[in-house]
Amino acid sequence: MSKLKAVVIGSGIAGIASSIRMALQGIQVEVFEKNENPGGKLNEKWIGKYRFDLGPSLFTLPQNVDDLFILAGENPSHHFQYTKLQRVCNYFFADGKTFTAHSNAEDMADAMADAFDVNRDDVIRFFNYSKNVYDLTTPVFLKSELTANALWKKKDTYKAIGRLYQLPISGTL
Repeated sequence: MSKLKAVVIGSGIAGIASSIRMALQGIQVEVFEKNENPGGKLNEKWIGKYRFDLGPSLFTLPQNVDDLFILAGENPSHHFQYTKLQRVCNYFFADGKTFTAHSNAEDMADAMADAFDVNRDDVIRFFNYSKNVYDLTTPVFLKSELTANALWKKKDTYKAIGRLYQLPISGTL
């Protein structure tokens, strides 16, 4: 019996995660990468003593990284450490305006109201709406196999369908 084989093109985060998951299922995986290092957009460039991110500056959904290590039988903290920051990042605009993003929703809403002349309560309402969308769709799309057979066997799929009216599918907020 021949062993299953897979080829993954690109060793960015998705390529690495997919390769690990397939290898854990006994699939022989070969990864091809055009760059010198793995990581895709998750890389850096040093010019003298200055470090520049080449891709995302925000680390969202760290639990997905932990889940991958646990799936591989490893303790995430033995390989990867991170700390949640209160001040997430700074934005600099062409007109000279700056904005500091916060991890706490209340602090973020205050900062957005001050920097962009928006109503703080509207920001909080939008955050709550976004959380509702995330909570509704995550079990179906992010934590589930995306095959028709698998989707229709999950009660979360029916729960999401029953709450579609809460999403402005044909409009705006």
